[in-house]
Amino acid sequence: MKIRNLPDDCLELSESKPLVRWACTAFAVLLPALVLCGAWLEGWPGWERVLGTGVGAVAAALVAAVLQDWRFLFDPRRRTLTWRRRNWFRDRRGVMLFADIQDVVVSARLETDSEFPSQSRWLYSLTLATRAGPFQLTQTSSADKEEYEALAAEVRAVLGEPQREAPKVDDLSDEAQVAKLLSVGQKLAAIALLRERQGLGLAEAKARVEQIGKVGEH
Repeated sequence: MKIRNLPDDCLELSESKPLVRWACTAFAVLLPALVLCGAWLEGWPGWERVLGTGVGAVAAALVAAVLQDWRFLFDPRRRTLTWRRRNWFRDRRGVMLFADIQDVVVSARLETDSEFPSQSRWLYSLTLATRAGPFQLTQTSSADKEEYEALAAEVRAVLGEPQREAPKVDDLSDEAQVAKLLSVGQKLAAIALLRERQGLGLAEAKARVEQIGKVGEH
């Protein structure tokens, strides 16, 4: 999964496997070519080799065809998520309102090995909980939970402040408001506040909030 913070404060998540697709395509093309070359040098290779070559080439081509490219663009200004999932057979795309997204969830599943049960491990992926049901953000999964927790935090920051009601701190300075929000665990609300009051970008607001938080710890 690739993550990019775009200049207009949009967050782009993308996932593709171009090297795997290229390798499978090359294998599907080169394998029959090598067999034909061998047949030209050595004579007819036999039906078993021809059949095996055909099955291998078709399997590699199918793998290349079904591999998907995913792209998600979170636009905090328009409050929309524009998404696209495509492969050689299908091209699906759509737009989702931030208002329809209820939460960002780090999903977990246990991968077990029937021969070595002690080597079972948890694998994590990222999913949006929406009004229409779960919406998957990652094709692949990983045992690195912290990576997906950090990714979930990035998405939550773009989506905006949490649904919990923030304390009323209108009479305080911006820094004091941020400090008070941080004291009750409202980091996303603090970032949103700085962006609204001071016109900062997402990265700048996050850095300023973290700086204020460090000062408050001392």
